Amino acid sequence: MDKVTFFWLIMGALLLLAEIAVPGFILFFFGVGALLTLATVKLLPFLNDIFWVQLIIWVTYSAVLLFFLRNRFSGTFKGRMFQTEKDDWLGQEAEVIDPITPEEPGRIKFRGTTWTAHADSAIEKGETVIIKEKSDTESLGFVVKKEI
Repeated sequence: MDKVTFFWLIMGALLLLAEIAVPGFILFFFGVGALLTLATVKLLPFLNDIFWVQLIIWVTYSAVLLFFLRNRFSGTFKGRMFQTEKDDWLGQEAEVIDPITPEEPGRIKFRGTTWTAHADSAIEKGETVIIKEKSDTESLGFVVKKEI
């Protein structure tokens, strides 16, 4: 593996990994830009020895991706629950996996994953609850009630 390939591959991988640790959904696009720069250099071998042109290509790819795709995909990568207007989770059943009290939120299992859950009354582990609404205090949480 030559130096240019190694550089852009490592740069892309490090930036993609850094996105996990740094909030904001920005480094992801610079990482993808680095990988696209690597592909461009491989397709146009005369760029192999012109590093300043590679940097310009990288910044251009990164800026274009950031500008055009960040808003479109930010909800997906930031963990927003649902991007649809329809509240298709409303009234659905979920299983309590950690007890819920009015003072302390618990956890529910819904659609294959766990969520924070708040309730006005105590609900024990293993009980079935109905989802009333999204939580006001947590973006990945629900307000639930006991199933009657």
